Amino acid sequence: MAGPATGILLRHPLSEEQLTDLEQWLFTITKSPKKRRGMRMRKRAPLLGERGKWGPFWIHDGTWIGLPDIDCSQTCAFYLLLEKELTEQDDLPEEIQEAVLEEQIQLAEYLGYVPEQSIRLSVGCNRPLDHRLLGQMVLLLAERYEGMIDLNGALLPPLKPGRHWEDVTWEEKARSIEELALPGQVYQIVSNELTGAGRSTIWHLADSEWFRAWLHHPHFHLIK
Repeated sequence: MAGPATGILLRHPLSEEQLTDLEQWLFTITKSPKKRRGMRMRKRAPLLGERGKWGPFWIHDGTWIGLPDIDCSQTCAFYLLLEKELTEQDDLPEEIQEAVLEEQIQLAEYLGYVPEQSIRLSVGCNRPLDHRLLGQMVLLLAERYEGMIDLNGALLPPLKPGRHWEDVTWEEKARSIEELALPGQVYQIVSNELTGAGRSTIWHLADSEWFRAWLHHPHFHLIK
């Protein structure tokens, strides 16, 4: 079962120095812990992939990402991908260009700039452990490279019995964010509402302060 995915939007593409730093960080968090007497180590592959497209990789020890109390012996594989953000100048169908432009207008209004690159992370399983580890990695990278966190969709409120996700209204989605009352900033981005180019969708974007508080919230989860 595929797990959640999320991303970090960056104002500018990572520099060569930052790329080297990111790669070294990945090597660090994926290295095997020291074997203790009586401890059986499960063999796992080292960091795989090419520069800018890493994975699968595994977290062997939560200490490397600030979670020393988490048992990582049964974790799933993670993936990290660097992507150039779409622009309306790209060779895209007209309706997609319009949707991209609409999102860019909102991002520029909220942030004062349009992100040029993103760091995309995902994990292969969908357990609370996987959500927690992925969330922690996203937070660390957002703080490290001063990025905004793309929640990969709209953060949905807990469902009442008998209701389905598609029944949740935009107003309920917005209200669920407000009711969390977390510090920091979270923004709601709407696609296709103005252009009418396709089905209207919303997704949420948060700063590190808000995401850190959400990471420690009792109902924390990421979006698949």
